[in-house]
Amino acid sequence: MRTITRAAMAFAVGTAVLTGCGSDDDSSAYCNALKDLGGGSYVPNTANSETAPKMRKIAEVSPPEIKADWLKFADWQESALNAADSGTTPATQFDHGVVERIVAYNEKTCMK
Repeated sequence: MRTITRAAMAFAVGTAVLTGCGSDDDSSAYCNALKDLGGGSYVPNTANSETAPKMRKIAEVSPPEIKADWLKFADWQESALNAADSGTTPATQFDHGVVERIVAYNEKTCMK
């Protein structure tokens, strides 16, 4: 469970930057998908079967420079959830760089 807690903290940092969203046509679909995931004061439960599919939805509308990061994050979420259910270690290792790149992109794009 400790791994999931670290991920929840990293996810909270990532979603905390979503209180505002850019109005640029190129970024509006991306920012709207982020809002659906949860932002501002609401942070979704990362050990939730709905989180990874929402992350994959974000990846579908993500610009190329962060699409792979969203897919990796979704893979990790699924791995962590499966591990929690089975009492094992996640098969996919959490990469803090993924969250850092996503947060930086969100600040630049959706916090205008």
